[in-house]
Formats: sequence, structure tokens, C-alpha cells
Amino acid sequence: MKKPDFETSLKELEEIVEKLETNDKGMTILQIIEEKINDKYSDQKIFDDEDTWAEFTAEATDTKNYEIVFVFSAENNQSMRYEWNVNLESGEISSTDGPSRIILQTVDHYD
Repeated sequence: MKKPDFETSLKELEEIVEKLETNDKGMTILQIIEEKINDKYSDQKIFDDEDTWAEFTAEATDTKNYEIVFVFSAENNQSMRYEWNVNLESGEISSTDGPSRIILQTVDHYD
């Protein structure tokens, strides 16, 4: 995030994460991603593996829009990458690729 004030940046990141909770039943984008990871690595304790890492970034594209990127990497550099654009003013979240769009649709239609 490119902001001069760390506290302001942290507050804006918290707002963005709240926007990622789009389902009124409490399901979040991050929970759907966790399910996908667990499905892909069902025979492993992938979150306990020391070669596993995740990165979550939010970068301001202007004063009200952020690009959100989530990357999950496991053994042999197999990674999952998701990207969204979040408008803090309107609360709109849009995806920039197919897998990210599927995550949004899953959250939107989750019962």
C-alpha cells in the first residue's frame, strides 16, 4: 500500500477486508479460498508445511479504489492467485480473472 501514514493505511486495509465479507450469511472470500486450498491438498496438512506461504496485498489505484491480490504458494511452487478491485465508496468488488470471479460468485450464492 502506498500511503504516507501507517495508521491510515492500516485502517483502509481493515475497511477493504470488511468489504471482502460480501455474503449476508457470514461467508467470506477468504473462507472460500481456504476451502479451495483444503480441497486441492486434501491428503496433506498444507497449512502446517514450512514451504507453504501466503501473501495478501492491497494497493491504492486512486483515492477510493484498491487492487487486492491474494497469492497462496505450496510445495513445488504450485500457487493459487486471486485478484479483485474494491471500491471503498460503493462497496463494489469486481474480479480481474476467471478464478477470482468464481470465488465472488461462490460467496454471492453461498447458502
